[in-house]
Amino acid sequence: MQTPNYSIRHSQKAKHVRLKVTPAEGLCVVIPRGFDETRIPGILSRKFELYNGQDFTSSEENARKLREPELASDAGGWTWSLYKGCNEIADNKSNIVDYAVVREITKKINGGVNHLGRRVQFFKRAKWHLCRDIDRPA
Repeated sequence: MQTPNYSIRHSQKAKHVRLKVTPAEGLCVVIPRGFDETRIPGILSRKFELYNGQDFTSSEENARKLREPELASDAGGWTWSLYKGCNEIADNKSNIVDYAVVREITKKINGGVNHLGRRVQFFKRAKWHLCRDIDRPA
């Protein structure tokens, strides 16, 4: 199976391989110092095959499917809930939205906590729209 186009970024801080997708850069594989780059295609194939049993890796056309709004949001939800296990973190905190919850989720997804204040505001807004169990954020 062919892997999608990707770039590689070496990180002195990374402890694990991370997949980062942005509209500007596309797929970027962030690897720790000393990681064997020949392992990346196998990792990508396994990750993408896990998602919904669909083929997103054999061609550019198939990879573009993830840009469709329904699949993009579905893939984001898959990453949030199944791959990263963030539902349990968010749900276990019931209706409390604070820095500790957002910090824990951010570290699980990104490995760091940049822009934590903004992330808390986004999380509050999303939780209000999805659950309506907190006061409406400003």
